[in-house]
Amino acid sequence: MAEQRKDVYWFMHEERGIPEAQIDRMKQEKIDETVIPFMTDQNLQGYLPLFGDRLAVINYCKSEQKHGRGPEENKLIQKLRLKMMNRRGQTEARDTSQHVPKLGNKNARKDTRRVDFGWLNYNSKEKSYKQVRKQHGGGTRQMTVKKDCIAHQLKTVAEGLYFKEGQSSKGPLHKFETALADFTQHEISDNETVEEKYNAAHMPVLRFYLLTKEKDTKAAKQETDEEDSADFSVSDDEQYLDVGQEVQVETSDEASNHQAEDADARGMFEQTDTPTIQFRKQKQDVHLEGGCSSGTSCYKSYIELLSDSESDVEDIELAAAIEASLQDTQPLNDDRNNEDVVRNIITKLAGRRSDGEPTTIVVHRKRLLASTMRAVSRPGFSFWTQVRIVFSGEDAEDGGGPRREFFNLLVKELQSSGIFENCEGRLSFKYDLQKISQRAYDMAGKLITWSLANGGPGLCSLSPSVFAAMVGQPVDTEDIRYLPDQMFQCNVEKLLGSKQEDFPAVIVELTDWLIDQGLTSIHKIDFADRDNLVKELVTHQIYHRVQSCIGQFTDGLGPLWEDVKGSPKASASLFIYDDHPLSVDVMRKLYKIEYSPPGSNNRNQEEDTIYCFEVFLQNCEDEITEVSLEDILEFWTGAPKPPPCGFSEDPKVSFFTAVSGIKRLPSSHTCGPILWLPRGKEDPDEFQAMMRFAIKETQGFGKI
Repeated sequence: MAEQRKDVYWFMHEERGIPEAQIDRMKQEKIDETVIPFMTDQNLQGYLPLFGDRLAVINYCKSEQKHGRGPEENKLIQKLRLKMMNRRGQTEARDTSQHVPKLGNKNARKDTRRVDFGWLNYNSKEKSYKQVRKQHGGGTRQMTVKKDCIAHQLKTVAEGLYFKEGQSSKGPLHKFETALADFTQHEISDNETVEEKYNAAHMPVLRFYLLTKEKDTKAAKQETDEEDSADFSVSDDEQYLDVGQEVQVETSDEASNHQAEDADARGMFEQTDTPTIQFRKQKQDVHLEGGCSSGTSCYKSYIELLSDSESDVEDIELAAAIEASLQDTQPLNDDRNNEDVVRNIITKLAGRRSDGEPTTIVVHRKRLLASTMRAVSRPGFSFWTQVRIVFSGEDAEDGGGPRREFFNLLVKELQSSGIFENCEGRLSFKYDLQKISQRAYDMAGKLITWSLANGGPGLCSLSPSVFAAMVGQPVDTEDIRYLPDQMFQCNVEKLLGSKQEDFPAVIVELTDWLIDQGLTSIHKIDFADRDNLVKELVTHQIYHRVQSCIGQFTDGLGPLWEDVKGSPKASASLFIYDDHPLSVDVMRKLYKIEYSPPGSNNRNQEEDTIYCFEVFLQNCEDEITEVSLEDILEFWTGAPKPPPCGFSEDPKVSFFTAVSGIKRLPSSHTCGPILWLPRGKEDPDEFQAMMRFAIKETQGFGKI
């Protein structure tokens, strides 16, 4: 008997044990692995009622798409191969006398490489580079370049891509220091070639970043007001650049050393069978004010795109197929891919839960951690079963809302349970011998994993340096201001603030303290070791000193910690402190409004209420009222911020008609999640007072 093909129906029946009636219904409506990834959770719920089944099936379909191509995509790839073979045959027919079979790696025979560009701008507040999005003039730009193209030439092109005519959303080019970095965000020396980076990375598509950092203000004032750049501006609507298009630019003294190399840029970039980049056709002479100064020189840079004469529909389809097949080559430091990694981690956790009857957890809102510990300590309890949360004395059926609120409150309780030290919202581990013996840190890790597996939040409050040390990355000495030990902080600042001439005196002053920190060879320390000494002290304070506590905590995290170590950058958002508050713009993207039909009396009254509601949201963002946007979202959904994988259903605003003589406040149905607002409210101040009272004075389910 032929082996049954392992498709999504096989997975649902054999691996998940989904009833055949549900599978047959999906077969009848032709819902298979090619359709499921495009369905919303709400659509899929009509076929697969259990949340765990939906997550597992979606993850299976995505993994199948990742490792295999559909029939249509295979056809397109076959067309591409045939087309390439025909062209190669034409070339060989011209000179068959010197034909030599080419063996080995096909990519190694190419004299071009495909590269992607991105833009990272330095954020002085966060002391790190942040990616500039497409809507702000950034985004990903794709090119095909020759293998011997050097990094300095790539940087010049990247500057032209993101600083059109020397200007960008962040300011003019002359105000920035620029550098080129690889996909790991490490700077590249000017003379490194594309081929060298390709051989080192072993990736089909190389990714480079233009790093920009604003110059020192005083130094910037000495620069000219404008610094010109070649116009390599990209447009989605205009596709091709004239062959041999001239762009005249001027360079500073710093770039003049590379004049010869840049002149060779002509012919460095050429189009292959795959469309790679669209250039705006433009010819422009650019001059600094007052002409070329003695410290500058004018030169010409040429870029040629050897476009193919065939621009039919097949080429567009082929390009789409290739682009789809290369989706998995993007680096993990892209925000979108980071979100995908986090989503996959949580999906794996949720898939570990059993599909049996849910375990009922009864908790006391005012003693939430103690009542939770009592529940999870009962014989036979497992963290990998479905849960149903009941708040004692409150009237609510857990359709998702009580569960979200429970895990949000539980994580808050853990943060203040005594196993962490808090400094301005950033947590570090607190050494407590009694709690180590009670394995309290291990239990905290289990509860965090439990929360994430059930759609709740992560810890989201660790100091970034603590997390960095936990995953084996260097700590940031800037984080010493968030250390709760004031004496330690003061002594480290003395070391950092010392000059070479007074460094020995500082060491003498701090000798006893340094010995207490575990340093014995004090006499061997000199000024050149100062920065490394500080890093070692900080690492000892936040990690080595409490390593037994951290070890227990990561043991408790279980399978989650293995995934975190595999993708530390992407999964950091589950653990480190998030200092980005909600904004009105983010809130508006979260919810939908359920209006009555246009033109009806109810519709007019609902629009009045929504005006008051949006004024209230703006007042919350501007801190005009004591209610925050996080308070509103928690009242509405049970969570102060969107969960890592988003809400299973979009939050909605619905309306009710007030009854004369009965005062009914705004309310919420967190399982929906639905926010119920009264129709016909025209006074924003009155509406704000109602919302404030409903949110601040009626905590709990069934209290309005």
